[in-house]
Amino acid sequence: MASADLLKVINAEVETGEFHNAAGDLLIDPISDMLVDEHTTTAYPITTDIPQLLPKLAISLTGLNLGKSFD
Repeated sequence: MASADLLKVINAEVETGEFHNAAGDLLIDPISDMLVDEHTTTAYPITTDIPQLLPKLAISLTGLNLGKSFD
């Protein structure tokens, strides 16, 4: 599960209006919960308590200023 700190970083990126998922879709709504892979490189949104594990919905964490590792 994504930590509150990671969600804050991702939602700050969403607010820029230039943050996309793997399919290239612009993310415009804040993300309330996500699953993060074990390498902290990819995250998947959770919608109505259901993890959206489709590769096209993945969100790359590479290049984000995470500042620390997230568990």
